[in-house]
Amino acid sequence: MAGGQTFSVASSIGNFATQKLTKEVRALGQPMMRWRQFTRVEPAFSARQSDTLLFPKRLNVQADPSTGAIVPERAPIPSTGYSTLQGQVICQKTAIKIPYTLEATTYSEIDLDQQNKEALADFLAKALNYRTFRAFEDSNVVYTATGNTTTPAATWSTNGTPGAASTRDIELFDLKNIVDALKAGNYGGASSAPVAPYDGANYQQICSVSAARAYRDDPEFEEAARFGDPARIFAGEVGRIYGVRTVEDNHILGDTPANHKGEAMIFGKDPVIEIIALREEVRMEQPAELGTDMAIGAVYLGGFSIVWSYNAVTEPDNRIVRLTSVA
Repeated sequence: MAGGQTFSVASSIGNFATQKLTKEVRALGQPMMRWRQFTRVEPAFSARQSDTLLFPKRLNVQADPSTGAIVPERAPIPSTGYSTLQGQVICQKTAIKIPYTLEATTYSEIDLDQQNKEALADFLAKALNYRTFRAFEDSNVVYTATGNTTTPAATWSTNGTPGAASTRDIELFDLKNIVDALKAGNYGGASSAPVAPYDGANYQQICSVSAARAYRDDPEFEEAARFGDPARIFAGEVGRIYGVRTVEDNHILGDTPANHKGEAMIFGKDPVIEIIALREEVRMEQPAELGTDMAIGAVYLGGFSIVWSYNAVTEPDNRIVRLTSVA
């Protein structure tokens, strides 16, 4: 008996044969975990440095540069200054463990140590992916696709809450709007500092599978790919378009609540900071009961934080635009 089921062999074989257990264990498929790769790890932080990293942020000089700052001969040179802000990242523990017994390791035909380690690694990667995403999600700048496919429109919000419900699938129209806004530092009339491209030349987008499909279904995308890179159509890639590089996420992002394709985040340089006091690792728990009661687990000590969270008055800078709808 195994797993609550009773097995038997063909009656013509009887007790001359036993069932065979393959040593290859099939595991559940794992999602694409994209978010953490786009964080910036702070090299100045490590263990034995408290649980919090403070990072300073400097605003512009408080003077009007449009005058050229011209000073007449022998006139006193005006004085000015600038404001500073301070962000913080807090270390928190991410951990999980799997208990098992001496009997399990003794009787099992499968290497439990290897299976436990692989299961823990999959779990920890997903947990840290979620923690990274939550930092990106702290952006106050939200874009929602409104209108219809004939006359597309958009609604901007800068308070962290979507300003409207989506009424259509996203299009390249929306991607161009967001890129223009990042370049100009203007989110539907809310002024901000311009955003430098993520890699110096291109902005970066993480989008849901449905959002990527919406882009591919856009006739403008098909036309551009047909002449610029026809192989991309057959490969099903979004690739680079309008100065944005795109990767798909099938772990967290999905359709908007109104079931319109889909959700995405577009960002520039330095969107999220990560601090690490203890890199993720697998550890054995001290055995109990004469070594018959054991556990293996994974642990990580670190934190994630958005760098700039837009506020028109106190923090006029932003690096991330959330493309979503009303939750």
